[in-house]
Amino acid sequence: LYARQKESNRPFASRRHQLFTVFADQTATAMDRLQTRKALQQRAKQLETVNELTTLLAATLELDKLLQLIIEKAIELMDVEAGSLLLNEAESNELSFRVVRGPNSRKLIGERIPIGVGLAGSVAQTGRPLIINNVQLDQRWYSQADAATNFHSETMLAVPLLADRQMLGVIQLVNKRSGAPFHEEDQQLLMAFAGQAVVALQNARLLAQTDDALRERVNELALLQQLDRDLNTSLDRQKIAHVLLNWSLRICRVQVGAILFVDDEKALSVGAEQGYDAAHRLADKSGEDLRTGLVGLVVESELLHVSDN
Repeated sequence: LYARQKESNRPFASRRHQLFTVFADQTATAMDRLQTRKALQQRAKQLETVNELTTLLAATLELDKLLQLIIEKAIELMDVEAGSLLLNEAESNELSFRVVRGPNSRKLIGERIPIGVGLAGSVAQTGRPLIINNVQLDQRWYSQADAATNFHSETMLAVPLLADRQMLGVIQLVNKRSGAPFHEEDQQLLMAFAGQAVVALQNARLLAQTDDALRERVNELALLQQLDRDLNTSLDRQKIAHVLLNWSLRICRVQVGAILFVDDEKALSVGAEQGYDAAHRLADKSGEDLRTGLVGLVVESELLHVSDN
């Protein structure tokens, strides 16, 4: 605050000085309350947005669309210039850029970085969020990302996507549009959003696995129905054996197999075979030879046997 008397040669009275000091203190307190109220209102609005996004994420069950929605809403929530979602490729111990938003971001799609390399790699390795407000000075910064997109990263906030200590991936946001640094409150907010994103990701993956299993089961039933129709088209034992063998190889996805008949005396004969080379054709073997090994074990025990050898 600044005040000036009309008569510049006369000093302020002591009482006026005290009143002015009290007024300045009250003004500062009021302004501080106003700023605090605005900050609380903004945080409440952001938390309300997170709750709304939870419903939106839960309603998106297709994995690719969900990944895009997660990063788009994270960018919108935190009001940043760019962001990326990296998924953990467990078989190769790498992070893969699955969704990227920002200038020339398409160049990063599909790029991979080893876990432990770069800031996102560090988050994936430790499972802890990270705020860096000058990435260019951090030795862990993966500068190839900027080089690939001609984008200048200054500040970064990255949080892990964790499900029961399983690392699913990392959300990485860059540069607030306001130019301000990231703070602890930003980290907490993004972590809350990431927690909801993980639930949605797990649901989408579970549904995809269920759909795959259901499709496989439907295909199996269709094959069995077709097999039943084919078997009922003939009363010839040899033809039935060939039909059964062809379908068995197809269902089991193998190239070599045989159908053997067993009579009342447990004598074996070959009904059909496929895939054996000339030196191992079953039709050329005697009944005693057929009874050796796994075939004989099945005949004697009349039980299913599986061997990995």
